[in-house]
Amino acid sequence: PPKNKAASLPPAEAAAAHLAASSAALDARDADGALEQARCAVRAARAGRPAPPRWIACALERVGELELQLYGPEGDGTGGGTPEDRFREAASVLDGAAAAGADPGLCHARSTVHLNLGQLLSGAASLAEVEGGIAWLRRSLGADDGAGGAAPMEEEAAAVPSPSPPLPSVKERRHLLSSAYCSAAELFLTDLCFEEGAEDRCEEALAHAHDFSPYAAAADIDGRRPPRPPAELQYPPEAQQSLANLRLSQPGRRDEAACAVYHHVWGRMGWACTVLARTVGLGPTDGREDADDDADPGAAASSLPPAPFRTQTVRLLLECAGRDAG
Repeated sequence: PPKNKAASLPPAEAAAAHLAASSAALDARDADGALEQARCAVRAARAGRPAPPRWIACALERVGELELQLYGPEGDGTGGGTPEDRFREAASVLDGAAAAGADPGLCHARSTVHLNLGQLLSGAASLAEVEGGIAWLRRSLGADDGAGGAAPMEEEAAAVPSPSPPLPSVKERRHLLSSAYCSAAELFLTDLCFEEGAEDRCEEALAHAHDFSPYAAAADIDGRRPPRPPAELQYPPEAQQSLANLRLSQPGRRDEAACAVYHHVWGRMGWACTVLARTVGLGPTDGREDADDDADPGAAASSLPPAPFRTQTVRLLLECAGRDAG
């Protein structure tokens, strides 16, 4: 938004406007413009009396994420701080917020700060932040009692005073929690693989990831082609992919890995890959005509999981090559 227009808004609304402009700049592939708007959002939110903690933290996180993307973990080199400094400042702002233990929005905000720090750090320090993010996400879902499921909290989210940063849906937060457990499992497969009990803790983390995953498993593969995914399926099966990665590391369990990656992971993205391959004349090449001739390539492309997930799936498929999962 024009700066003079945003300046005429109340601090929380001005911060929201700048963050919306930052998102629009990102969509337009203007990372520098997005960073400028995020910094404006920080200044606007801090002008409030009292200053709105969730807006300040949200804006600081956006600044940290963009600085990390543009300049790396050391920041822009001007002496103004690093992305880690932004995330820790956001955590400090939220630590001073009232009713942090009861408000699902504040619990969610605290979780994202910890998870951002977990991605930035390594080893035990990363695990501590990831586990902190998991704990706050569970609170936001009302799952503090250790239950596998989560109580609906749509009514509580609606009661958060407005204007506030939007609280993601229960399904989205379940996906984030499942993904966080997968991050913890990955640490036990890499940085912390020699820690005592690493394999058992990895198994435990993946069990929780599966419990909270909103992903609905694809239908069994008939050996010919993956099915069209359900229209409502929007989350990649991260828990199943991480499980395949673990099984590949365990002697004698490669067939279980192949089953997980083929039936569930490839079952999620295989339909779209088949449709897109046909549009450029790459398949199928064995005389089969069972793919969707009338499928919309644009819809197929938009249904694909993110590129890092697809790349990891290719790696797993190659490692499982030659083993029949069916």
